[in-house]
Amino acid sequence: YKMSAGYDQIVKDSSAENWVIVIPDGEGLQDVQLGSGLSALAAALDPAQIQFAVLKVFATDDEGSRRAKFVLVNWVGPKVPPMKRMSAIQAKGAVSSTFTNVTIVKDAVNEDDLTAADIARDLFGSGGAHKPNAYDFGNGESFDCSCFKD
Repeated sequence: YKMSAGYDQIVKDSSAENWVIVIPDGEGLQDVQLGSGLSALAAALDPAQIQFAVLKVFATDDEGSRRAKFVLVNWVGPKVPPMKRMSAIQAKGAVSSTFTNVTIVKDAVNEDDLTAADIARDLFGSGGAHKPNAYDFGNGESFDCSCFKD
């Protein structure tokens, strides 16, 4: 797929928005909505649609380091009919190959699948030796990683 304008916006360090929701549209990805904060993203996903989202999360530490991590959300809303759910599997591969800088992928079927604790745990487990102190989910939402450290 061709990259979406919304994605190009959120990857910038200066961007106020840290997520974009997209849907496949012909040869490209159509932006549905941009926003900031994990809770706003979870609320914006349409329960009757198959959608994809990219969330930028900053890994932060006491030394002042901020490293962007990207989470791909494969959303199949709880009201999507079973026959339509099959099309999500086909689109998933094409969408994931478009976003090459994704750290982790989350499959979600309801808002409860998108919690800061779950995403932080997956990001923490995927990282290298340098472990962050917290993850910044945007819009003042952060998660303290001390619970993951020995």
